[in-house]
Amino acid sequence: NQTSFTQDNFLVSECNKFAFDSLIKNDDNNIFNFFLYGEKKSGKSHLASIWSLKNHCVKLNINKYDIDQIIEINQNILIDNVFEKINEEKLFYLINHCISKNLKILFTSHIKPINYNFLLKDLSSRIKSFHLVQIYKPDDYLVSNLIIKLDLEKFL
Repeated sequence: NQTSFTQDNFLVSECNKFAFDSLIKNDDNNIFNFFLYGEKKSGKSHLASIWSLKNHCVKLNINKYDIDQIIEINQNILIDNVFEKINEEKLFYLINHCISKNLKILFTSHIKPINYNFLLKDLSSRIKSFHLVQIYKPDDYLVSNLIIKLDLEKFL
């Protein structure tokens, strides 16, 4: 039984409150590009899924699309685990396309962007312009409440 990645199933704690507030409660319509990073299993994909629904976006695997398909999509974009098998040229083109069309972007990774060794320096510059949001390792409060929630779900 897999828990759905909805807002109702996302538990907010000190470790993820800033990230949740930045992405989900964000009322600043001038922020279009977010980069969410944190340790593996910290809740990035769940939070990104909530953001994706809120912003009516398409989840992309950049390596499975050619440039023309990316242009045709013309929607807000989510790329989860952006640095896995990255095609830097396509990613750079995608960012430029989204910026020119005022589309929103959310990238997630367990690697902080400044720690990634870009081959394409212009891509590094573009990603540095993103609003950087960190989600921290789950704290004791979150872990204990997740255990209780998962145990309760067994009986429902």
